[in-house]
Amino acid sequence: MLKSLFEYVVGLSKANMVTIDGVVYTDKPLHLPELPTIETLHTDNLSSIVNFIKNAWDADLHDMDDTVQKIIHVEDAGKVNLYSSVCNECMDRQKFMTAEWARNKFPFGQFMDAEKFNILLQTCFMETDDLKVIQQVVGNLRDEAVQNYGDDGVSQSVTIRTGIATVGQVRVPSPAKLRPYRTFLEVEQPASLFILRMREGGQCALFDADGGLWRETARKNIRNYFEYELEKMVSEHKVVIL
Repeated sequence: MLKSLFEYVVGLSKANMVTIDGVVYTDKPLHLPELPTIETLHTDNLSSIVNFIKNAWDADLHDMDDTVQKIIHVEDAGKVNLYSSVCNECMDRQKFMTAEWARNKFPFGQFMDAEKFNILLQTCFMETDDLKVIQQVVGNLRDEAVQNYGDDGVSQSVTIRTGIATVGQVRVPSPAKLRPYRTFLEVEQPASLFILRMREGGQCALFDADGGLWRETARKNIRNYFEYELEKMVSEHKVVIL
């Protein structure tokens, strides 16, 4: 308590400034007062950023429209920021807008029952040939099927119901090429490889097998989207895409 009181009293004293060889030193940190800034807008789509750049500049910014360069920073596959290239006295850029893709995400690497797994396949993925096969396998999986599955360490084959009273062996594609919804809906969803694994009790799980390469593909798709939508401003160097 005494230490805190001493630090508080010292903090009330005036800072001492000393110049040595042309360099100014002080015995306590100095802070510039916080300058007023524009409140950052938040959205979950890319088209809002395009509309903002094209139409939604307020009166003050519109006067500087030909001289103030806008910077679109594609931070990640699910986050994009819009900045001004002009800095204030504190050398801070103005962040006008942030777009964050925040949708329900598939729980990769987690085993779950076949019913929940199949529902998530239908709601979290774009339709592909491999997805159809996986849906067929999971949707017709019998409780005892996974107890007698074939597994060579790479792929699996299971017994599924193919009719009212018949069963058949189906080889599960592994790795499977799928397109989960993982980035903004305005751009193409990157395809990547996934490993489907099943175990006793009808438990299923998908494991990511592309090492995260899809993120770079998604960032390129986002940049291409802005280059197309803002072609004229990009060519005139009024908008920079990072």
